[in-house]
Amino acid sequence: MQSNHKKIFFIFLIFSIIISFSHIVIDSMFQEITSKEILLGNGKELILEKEKIVKNFLNKSKNILLSTKESKIFHTFITTKKNQESVEDLFLTIIKSNDDFMQFRYLDASGKEIIKVERVIQKETPTIVSLDSLQNKANRDYFVAAKKIKNQQVWFSALELNMENNKIEIPYKPTIRAVSSVYSKDKFKGILIVNYFANDLLEELIYEPGFKVTLVDELGFIISNYDATKNWGFYQKEKYNIHTEYHNDAANILVNTFYSTNEFGAKSFDLALFDNIFIILKVDENELKEQKSNELEEEIFLSFIYFLISMILSFIVFKILRRLFLDLNTQIDTVDRLELASDIANIALWEYEAKTQNVFWSQNIKSILKREDEISYDDYMGMIPTKEREIVEQNFFESIENKKEFLAIHKMKIDKDTTKVLQEKGKHFYDSFGQHIKSVGCTYDISEKHESDQLKDKIIKQNKKFERLFNNFDESVIASTTNLRGIITYTSQAFCKISGYSREELVGSPQNIVRHPDSSSEVFSELWATIKQGKVWKGELKNKNKDGTFYWVYAVIYPEYNEDEKVFAYTAVRQDITALKKVKELNENIKSSLEVASFIQESLLPTELLMDSFFSDKFIIWEPKDVVGGDIYFLEKLRDEDECLLMVIDCTGHGVPGAFVTMLIKAIEKQLFQQIMNTPELEINPARILQFFNKGLKEILKQEKRNLATNVGFDGGIIYFNKKKNIIKYAGAANTLVYYDKTEIKTIKGDRHSIGYKNIDTSYEFKNHEIHVDKGMKFYLFSDGYIDQIGGEKNRSFSKSRMIDIIDKNKDKPMNVQKEVLLQELKEYQNGFERIDDVTYIAVEI
Repeated sequence: MQSNHKKIFFIFLIFSIIISFSHIVIDSMFQEITSKEILLGNGKELILEKEKIVKNFLNKSKNILLSTKESKIFHTFITTKKNQESVEDLFLTIIKSNDDFMQFRYLDASGKEIIKVERVIQKETPTIVSLDSLQNKANRDYFVAAKKIKNQQVWFSALELNMENNKIEIPYKPTIRAVSSVYSKDKFKGILIVNYFANDLLEELIYEPGFKVTLVDELGFIISNYDATKNWGFYQKEKYNIHTEYHNDAANILVNTFYSTNEFGAKSFDLALFDNIFIILKVDENELKEQKSNELEEEIFLSFIYFLISMILSFIVFKILRRLFLDLNTQIDTVDRLELASDIANIALWEYEAKTQNVFWSQNIKSILKREDEISYDDYMGMIPTKEREIVEQNFFESIENKKEFLAIHKMKIDKDTTKVLQEKGKHFYDSFGQHIKSVGCTYDISEKHESDQLKDKIIKQNKKFERLFNNFDESVIASTTNLRGIITYTSQAFCKISGYSREELVGSPQNIVRHPDSSSEVFSELWATIKQGKVWKGELKNKNKDGTFYWVYAVIYPEYNEDEKVFAYTAVRQDITALKKVKELNENIKSSLEVASFIQESLLPTELLMDSFFSDKFIIWEPKDVVGGDIYFLEKLRDEDECLLMVIDCTGHGVPGAFVTMLIKAIEKQLFQQIMNTPELEINPARILQFFNKGLKEILKQEKRNLATNVGFDGGIIYFNKKKNIIKYAGAANTLVYYDKTEIKTIKGDRHSIGYKNIDTSYEFKNHEIHVDKGMKFYLFSDGYIDQIGGEKNRSFSKSRMIDIIDKNKDKPMNVQKEVLLQELKEYQNGFERIDDVTYIAVEI
C-alpha cells in the first residue's frame, strides 16, 4: 500500500510539472510581437497627440489676444488715450488667470512699450512695470512681423529663449510670443503681445513613458531633449545637433513630414509658429529591459500558481480514484487531515478576472467567514465596513494601474457579535500590450495577531509619549520640589540652566538660594501663608542667578499630599518672563516716545482757523496707520492775505521712518517759505516748488550718490490759491487733483515723476495747471493710502475710479457729510482687512 502511495504521488508530481512547463511554452508562443514593435506602432498616434497639445496652446493664445483687443476698456484707451489704469488692471487680471504668462504688453505704433505687466518667475504675483523701465522694441522681429498682418490675425514667434536688453536671459527662459496688430479706423496703433513661459509645454511634449523624446528646430539643433544637458543645443558651448545621434537619418527627419525606422519615429509639426519644430520618439531600451524583467517575474509566479493548481487538481483526481488504492479508513483519515490543515492555516485563495470582473474563492473562505452557503463578490464586500470597503477597492484598482502588488488589511463583520481582521495579498498579470488580465492572491485571518500587534504598538507609543513628555518637561519646565522646611529635593534641568547652578548644587540647598535681595518680604510671607493652608500660590518673583544677574519668573506653587492626605512637600512650576518684563518696560518707553513724536507731528499741521480764512467749507482726514505717519499736509499764508499754498505730501513708508521724512519735508518747506516771503516779485509757481523739494531732499539725504542703501522720497500735490485773482494753480508729483466745477467732476493728473528718490532727475520740470475758479467749486487732494486700501470680495484695491464715483454722487452735500460718506465707504470696503497705509484727504470749497 505504501509503495502505491509513492507511485501515485510521483505521477501527480510529473503531471504538475508538465502543466507548469506547458504554460511557459504556450505563453512564449504568443510573444512573437515584441514590446518594441508595439511601442513603435503607437508612435505616430502619440506624435499627433503631441502636435494637438501645441495647437490647443496656440488657439488659446489667439483667443485671449483677440478678445482683449476687442474689449471696450482697451478700445476706449486706444481711441482716447484715457483710462490707462483700467487697461493695466485688465492686463493684471488676465495674467493672474494664466500661470504660463511671462509678459503682457501693449506697444504703440512707434514700437514703444506703453503698458507692460510681467512676472519674473512662473506663478509668482505679476506687477506693472514702471515707466522708466519701459523700452522701445521697434527693431524686434515680432514688431516688424506684426505690422504686416491683418487686424484679426495672430503671429506666433518661434519657440525660443527670452531676451531682455538684447541679451538672452540666464538662466534660460523658453518662450513663445503671440502677437496681434491693433488698428483704429484702419490706422495702425501698435501691437498686443504675450510672452509665455514655455517650460511646462516643453515638459509635456518631452514626457512619454517608453520613449526618449527630442524636439529640434529646422536646422536640426536640439530645443529640448530627454538628456537635459543638451537642451537649447545651439546656445551651448558644444553645439548639440541631431546629426550626432541620428547620423544618416538626420537629413530624412528634417525633409520629410513623417519618417520612421525600426528604432524611432519623427514628424514635422504642422503649426503656425515662425520656425517649425520636429519631434522624434525613440524607444527607451532601458525601460524595455525593465518590462521584460517584470514579465519574467510574472512568468515564474504564474508557473508556481499553475503548479499549485495542478497539484490541487491532482489531489482531486486522487480523491476520485482513491477507492482503487486506499481503504475506507485511510480515505477518511486523509480528508480529516486536509481539513484540519486548512483550518489551522486560515488561508483562502482567490482569483479576479478582469474581463468579467468576477471573483472566485477556494472553499476555505467559508470557514474563515463562518458561512455555509456560496459567497458572491457582493456578499464578501458587504461584510466590510463602508469606509474600509471604499479604501480596499481603491487600493486594489490603483495597484492594478500602477502594476504593484496588492496588499490590504481590513475588518470583516462576521455577525453582530463577531468582527475579524483579514489581510489580502495579490499579484496582477498583464498581456504583452500592458492590459490587465487577472489577479490572483490569498486571504489570511490575522485577527489574533492584529489585536496583539495593536496592544503592543499602543504600549510602545504610550511609553514613548511618557518619555517625550518627561524629557520635554525636564528640558523646558522650570520646576523644583522642596520638603516642608524649604530644602530642595528635586530640580529640573531647565531650573539648573536658568539659575546657573548644577543639579548637585541645588539639591540639598534651601530654596532661597535663588532669592533676589530686591524681593519683597511681604510677597514671601504671603506665599508661605498660602501654601501652608494647602492652597496654590501664583505670582511674579525676581530671582538671582549664580553669577549675580537677575531673572523674572511667573511661579505656581502648590502642596504635595501623601497617601494619608497630609502635605509632605511643595512643588513650584515657573515660566521665564524676563523678556516679557523687558519688552513691557521697552514698550512703555516707546509708547511715551511715540506720543511725544505724535504731538510734535500734529503741531506741524495748520490750524482749522487758518483754513477757514481762505475757504468757505472744508473737510480734513488725516489718519496715520500707526501712532505717527509718513503723510502730512501744510497750508501757508503768503505775502498777501488773499493767497496761500496748500500741500498734501505722501512720504516713503509709514510709522516712525515716514514721520522722520515728514520732518525733513517741513524743514525744506520752511526754507521755501522764507525765500518766497523775502522775494516780493517772485511769481508763485507750484511746478518750481516741486522742483525745489526734489533738489533739496536729494541734497539733505545725499541721494545723488546711487550706491547708497537709502532711497527716500515722496509723492504729492501743491495748490496755489489766489482769492483776489480767482485762480488756482496745481502741480502734482504722481498725485491726481479731483475737482467739481459746478457742472461735472474733472481730474488733473500729476506728472508721473516722484520727488527725491535716487533715480529721479533733479532737472525734471513739472507741469503747471491753471484753473479759473468761481464760488462753489470744490477741490479734492489726497494721498494714495485711500485708493490703494485692499478689501472687497476680490481682495483688490479700492481704486481711484470708485472714489471719484463717490465724490460725484455726493458733490452737492456739505463737506462734513462728504467726509463721513468717504470714511464709511472705505470702512465697509476694508471689511476687516488691516489698514495698509496712512490716509490723508483734504477737500476745500471756494
